Amino acid sequence: MGFDPINERMCKLSIRGKIYNSTLISAYAPTEGANDELKEQFLAELHINLEQSSKHDAVIILDFNAKVGKQLNNRLVAGKYILHNETNDNGITLWQYTEMNDLEISNKIYEHKKINKETWRDLANKIVNQIDIILICKRRVNTIQDVRTLRVPNCDSDHFLVRAIIKQKITTNFEKSKQKQSWDTNRLNSQEIVHKYQENLETQIDKTEVRADINEESTNIKQ
Repeated sequence: MGFDPINERMCKLSIRGKIYNSTLISAYAPTEGANDELKEQFLAELHINLEQSSKHDAVIILDFNAKVGKQLNNRLVAGKYILHNETNDNGITLWQYTEMNDLEISNKIYEHKKINKETWRDLANKIVNQIDIILICKRRVNTIQDVRTLRVPNCDSDHFLVRAIIKQKITTNFEKSKQKQSWDTNRLNSQEIVHKYQENLETQIDKTEVRADINEESTNIKQ
């Protein structure tokens, strides 16, 4: 339905569905060490785009650069399958944001091995974190069937590829094809018509320029 490159940190893709539409917001949040003004500006822009989305859409927000823990106070948000035990500042912001906007962390729903939960690594300090989070509105939480990290694809990044399986029926708009010309092959039952057709075909072949050099002919076909 549309693609909106909002800024260098955020873009939005809208997909038409048969029952309900999907709005995917790719949001690269500021890191933990970024200043508060930058974080507040990011959240304000994200909230504007979230509010502009229809309440009936399956709204999916990709990537939040936050570490969410399993503490009892945010067990409903994080679930028992999240990787970390402690929450950082960005994680607290994420927890508050999900509560305010009726969102849910899809990473928490599905159980995977630890290696398939890690989304970022610091090779220098040998640290791995789960900071790439996928949020979805609670109304359409069943739209996402699974979330896991894929370690094999090389993304040329310190982040691993995170895959979400989304189940939704989408619509495809087909353009009406032009009416094709139908050939009346029954006319070839007449010998008179057949002879006339053959004569015309021979005339067209005689007019066709034939090149003796097969390499030149091959080059012309390629071009």
